[in-house]
Amino acid sequence: EDEDEEAGRKRRVLVPLEYDDEDVTMGEASASATSDMNPEERVRQIKELIDSIPSSEQELWSWPVKWEEVDDTLLNEKLKPFISKKVLEILGTEEEEFVGFILDFVRRRQSPQTITEELEMTLDTEALVFVMKLWRALIFET
Repeated sequence: EDEDEEAGRKRRVLVPLEYDDEDVTMGEASASATSDMNPEERVRQIKELIDSIPSSEQELWSWPVKWEEVDDTLLNEKLKPFISKKVLEILGTEEEEFVGFILDFVRRRQSPQTITEELEMTLDTEALVFVMKLWRALIFET
């Protein structure tokens, strides 16, 4: 009975804000302003940038994405590996077609709400968390 009651309620998914070294250094190439800094200053500045990106759903969705900076290079060299890694973590298998499907939504500048709705069929409760991480990465890279 409790399971039926829980299934009927929509739960808000909390997004953990954990970054490993790969996530922190993901945008180093695009952060050209930091190229003349020593490594410690660069890491500090990148962490400050990460901290400045909102983590709540409402703030994140309303954050302006610099779409003019989103090109095939950014999609293929930055976002595709990020998406592939997260899809592998969630599904336990590499899904190139699914990764391409997600990248296509970003390429067409779809809203994060639209992407979340489309991915819920495959990722279920993980969809919101995934799209929030994707949107944070997109904001970070632009």
